[in-house]
Amino acid sequence: MKNNIPGRVDRVIRCLIVALMAAFVAATATWAAESDSFSNPAIEARLLTAENGVAPGAGTISAGLYLRLGKDWKTYWRSPGEVGIPPSIDWSGSSNVAETEFLWPAPQRFTAFGIENFGYHEEVVFPISITLKNPDAPVELRARVSLLTCSTVCVPQDFDLSLDLPRGSGIDQASASLISSYAARVPDDGTESGITIDAASVDAEMTNLTLTARSEDPFRTPDVFPEMGEFTAFGKPDIRLGDGGRLLWARLPILAAQDDPPALQVTITDGERAATMQAGLTDAAPPPPFSVAELVPGLDELAWIAVVAFLGGLILNVMPCVLPVLSIKLSSAVKSGGQSLPRIRRGFAVSALGVMAFIWILAA
Repeated sequence: MKNNIPGRVDRVIRCLIVALMAAFVAATATWAAESDSFSNPAIEARLLTAENGVAPGAGTISAGLYLRLGKDWKTYWRSPGEVGIPPSIDWSGSSNVAETEFLWPAPQRFTAFGIENFGYHEEVVFPISITLKNPDAPVELRARVSLLTCSTVCVPQDFDLSLDLPRGSGIDQASASLISSYAARVPDDGTESGITIDAASVDAEMTNLTLTARSEDPFRTPDVFPEMGEFTAFGKPDIRLGDGGRLLWARLPILAAQDDPPALQVTITDGERAATMQAGLTDAAPPPPFSVAELVPGLDELAWIAVVAFLGGLILNVMPCVLPVLSIKLSSAVKSGGQSLPRIRRGFAVSALGVMAFIWILAA
């Protein structure tokens, strides 16, 4: 028994060493795939990477800027709407970074201070593809992040995030899953989503943008986010569907426009799918998917409007609140039989003028 004690102790020591090494590797892996957090009541932010280290020959790193926003706080898309500032990152303090590509998940529409804006709330991850200068060297990521958060007030956020990746290999499954889930929300070019732009037009006064799009699958809850430079802002779209939901027609008011806008780019979202496409402008605005004349073949639009107005007038006149008034007017007309013709005409003219004046005031 005494002769076996040293062997047992040796085995225990070896087991402890292996356990400590495993714990150190696990701790290092967790640290390597995620930076320290920056947080305040409006936002919590950190930098993520799918990789635990730089594998030999690796040319790129899959990273992500993770943001969790406080209740009622929002941040912005690359085209923020009437007001707002999109997030940006300065990587100049990093080492072994050749270039980065910042990807934008599809935005949502929200209203701040009565103004239409596009962006994110609750949680978002911006996927970032990082190209390395030296594929075999460690990476030091130094991100200077600038963004704007808004609730009842707007607060600029400027903070630094640091993340070092040594030589090594391995995937952090939690970070990789989170980055990939938001990468799947980045709009495609229409190939996978089955969405295409048919036509787009801006009127001569630069007051409205009108466009049509088609989808292989029927649209359900579509939204339209056009982009024509950072100084051009659009209002809420008037969206109509036709052809069984496969045709989308949208008209958007142009709230502000820059003097020489770039080419039109349109992002269309519909539930889980989204597409961003370039759209050439045509002179004539595409018509809506239906016209009033199509509802009654052979009847032009103006005649159809007149028919609807006449039917509306008939319905109004037989309502209980209106019909007794007509009988009073009829009784008044019968009693005026002994009056002169000019006086009768003046009475009817004054009554008609009163009705028209009231309607115009109501309309105004």
